[in-house]
Amino acid sequence: YLGARLSRAPSQVRNNLGLCLISQAGIAVGLAILATHSSAIPSDVGQKVLMVITTSTLFVQLIGPPLVKWAVLRAGEVGLNVTEEDLIESYRVRDVMFSPDMAIRQEARLSEILARFSKSEYLTYPVVDPEGRLVGALDIDQLKMTFGADGLDFLLVAYDIMSPVDEKITADAPLQEALRRMKEGQIDHLPVVATRTDDTIVGFLELRAVNRAISRELLQRQRSAST
Repeated sequence: YLGARLSRAPSQVRNNLGLCLISQAGIAVGLAILATHSSAIPSDVGQKVLMVITTSTLFVQLIGPPLVKWAVLRAGEVGLNVTEEDLIESYRVRDVMFSPDMAIRQEARLSEILARFSKSEYLTYPVVDPEGRLVGALDIDQLKMTFGADGLDFLLVAYDIMSPVDEKITADAPLQEALRRMKEGQIDHLPVVATRTDDTIVGFLELRAVNRAISRELLQRQRSAST
């Protein structure tokens, strides 16, 4: 504490660093064992030194780790040094999916679909029936294929240009599982349904949006750590 004050360390260091240094054992036990074998120290004294050091080491090893955890919590530095893998492991699908309100109705006209894509950052949308059940997905590449349909664009609806969806996932599934399934299936989107047997759409998972959300969270935590 005095060293931290003399070096003008932040208050988090002054008030918490000492608690993190209590849990020490290796050098003390080694020196105690050395004392028991030293010819310069009577054997009974060496045994007493070893007993005292071993007992005190046991005590500080019991209270040391909880004090370290408490000090780090008190300093407000828990959860700042995380990686992208850490975030993915802690997230569920619901944490990064976008709203089911973004779904496109299967009877939506091409002009409506174009307007939706032009006003949003997403490149893939789920297509639903009037009851809100998943029937397919529509991405920007499929939309590009309609640009050459001169004279027919007013006849096209979402159901005509969408593609069927083989993979789907539930909102409570781990994000890590969703990313694994997208990688294995070589797809960049995954519809989120109510249950395994109920195809009512509750959200949509897009790989680009997931990466943006994780990057934003990492950047925010890095800024918190640096300040």
